[in-house]
Amino acid sequence: MRPEPTPDQAPRRRLSGRDKPVKRLVSAQELFSGILSKSGYDPAVYALFELWDRLMGAESQKARAVGVRNGRLYVEVDTPVRTHGLALRKRELLKKMNAPFGGNAPLSDIIFRPGTPTRSDDNKGQTPHRLSGGSPWP
Repeated sequence: MRPEPTPDQAPRRRLSGRDKPVKRLVSAQELFSGILSKSGYDPAVYALFELWDRLMGAESQKARAVGVRNGRLYVEVDTPVRTHGLALRKRELLKKMNAPFGGNAPLSDIIFRPGTPTRSDDNKGQTPHRLSGGSPWP
């Protein structure tokens, strides 16, 4: 027969799956911000895309912002003629894009590239894919 264990020698209890201790409870805001940061979502970048769309109006379908990297906004433009027109307005566009941010201007340049920014019929109504990390040009 075994001797009774003393209180300081009490047997250790094994934890079952549901008895595992909770590490730390987090708020939903912390949880979502962690998920979004791991996925590469940056609210400032998407704010720039929204600002570009509002600034350009209907023309934003033909000159679509597709990425931001190192203070440069990358824009795909449908025709060389439109690219030239936007290049002539670059200084004005930069000023308008940076104005809402006050003294902390996020953009130093806008790069216009040829592309096919209009949506095809098979993905109408979907939000266009925009890049925030890696190369802005697929």
